[in-house]
Amino acid sequence: MAKIFLSRVWVRIDGTLMETDPTTTKLDFGGYTREAVVTDQGFVGYTERPKEGSIETTIRVASDTDLEALRNATNIVVTVQYNTGQVFVMRDSTIAEPPAVTSDGKCTIRLFGHPVEQPYGVRMSQDRIVAVIDLKYP
Repeated sequence: MAKIFLSRVWVRIDGTLMETDPTTTKLDFGGYTREAVVTDQGFVGYTERPKEGSIETTIRVASDTDLEALRNATNIVVTVQYNTGQVFVMRDSTIAEPPAVTSDGKCTIRLFGHPVEQPYGVRMSQDRIVAVIDLKYP
């Protein structure tokens, strides 16, 4: 049986499906960045610093795209779903800067929040989530 490789994505902001341009979505999981600690004896360990998760994508602006709501977006949940069946969630997200729309109707947005999580027990049906049983929230 042939494998399916990641090639399509659906981005939802607080449940609203965004009209994203193909191949423009970038998902940074966040978590911790690590840096080597080196002394005269060589490598002795590492340090960690927390890093936010982020999602950047380009949306197509239509007559019903609420740019005002995007500009003021705080404490939102962003869901990224791939055609491979993988689903990722970033909670307590905030828009990084106000949206800027180009003359070709595109708008690149970047959101940041808690590190991205993959929910347990997600069931998929075509291009939508059917049920989320539990999320790995601390």
